[in-house]
Formats: sequence, C-alpha cells, structure tokens
Amino acid sequence: MITCEEAFNELSSSSNNIKTMLLFKGVEAPLKLRKLGFALTELDIGNIGSGPTRKPITRRVFMSDDEVNIVKELQKLNVFVYLQMLSADPKIDFKDIKGE
Repeated sequence: MITCEEAFNELSSSSNNIKTMLLFKGVEAPLKLRKLGFALTELDIGNIGSGPTRKPITRRVFMSDDEVNIVKELQKLNVFVYLQMLSADPKIDFKDIKGE
C-alpha cells in the first residue's frame, strides 16, 4: 500500500499508456488522487460494507453522507462513478441512484 502522493508520482512518471487498475479502501483516496492532478476518468464502487454511519445505497454498498458527498464531488470533476460488483454485472451510474 502506498500514499496518494506516491501513487500520483509513480503513475505520472510512467511514459507508457498501459491501462492500470487501482484499488482503494474508500472513496477519499480517489478524490485526493484526482485533486493531485491524476486523470482519473472512472471509479467502480464494487462493495462498501455497512458501518455505524453508513446507510444502504444498494444491497452491497453502504455509504455515509460524507462518502456520498465525496462521490458527488468526484462526479463534478468529470469522473464517471458507477456500481458494479462483478464484471458480468451491469454498470449502474451513481447518478441514477443518488441523483445530481
């Protein structure tokens, strides 16, 4: 595991156009990485477990109000955020669930 700053530096220094999958523990790191200038274009939210401040978004995704606001901020930065647990599942646009 590395920091957002380390990831940004590593990804920015690469001169090839290889597609890269990044795994995050939450929605805060993708926002930070995007604000650092990384060209994050899509974010797949596959599963976020329940917690004391989290409400169900779907059967497999639970988010706090702060996490929902972070996702909405990512959307304003032109990041396509969708829910998709398995690659065989359809992509569900976050906007279709939470509006905005």
